[in-house]
Amino acid sequence: MSSEEGQNKQDHFVFANGTIHNLRYWNKRFWALSSTGIYRQLSEENDGYLELQSIWPNPFSESISLCFEGSDSSSIDYFIINSVGQEVKTGNLDIVSGVTVKKIDFNSLVHGLYCLKILIDDEWKTYKLIKN
Repeated sequence: MSSEEGQNKQDHFVFANGTIHNLRYWNKRFWALSSTGIYRQLSEENDGYLELQSIWPNPFSESISLCFEGSDSSSIDYFIINSVGQEVKTGNLDIVSGVTVKKIDFNSLVHGLYCLKILIDDEWKTYKLIKN
């Protein structure tokens, strides 16, 4: 084993789409640093990532904002479900590489508890929302 193998080296990497990300090479793998300070392992098969960084405000009165960070542009589906399990709103969000903020309006919905379901990397993620 050479002296550099398994050691922690940090560098910048420019993806094919032109975005720059902080990468760390450790234990023969690359790790990408997100804006929240969390490292995500990158593999040879899939070196891209997409994360939902935050949702605000919650509780809300008219709309919510979602902040995504990703290495590639993508399109994700979302569903809004009310407290009795009915799907009340659906949509699609186009996400660009880097940091993207998207807004979802709730003007037509009544006050109450809702669930936001988002499909990211073939995995459904659910978030509770409260409309005042």
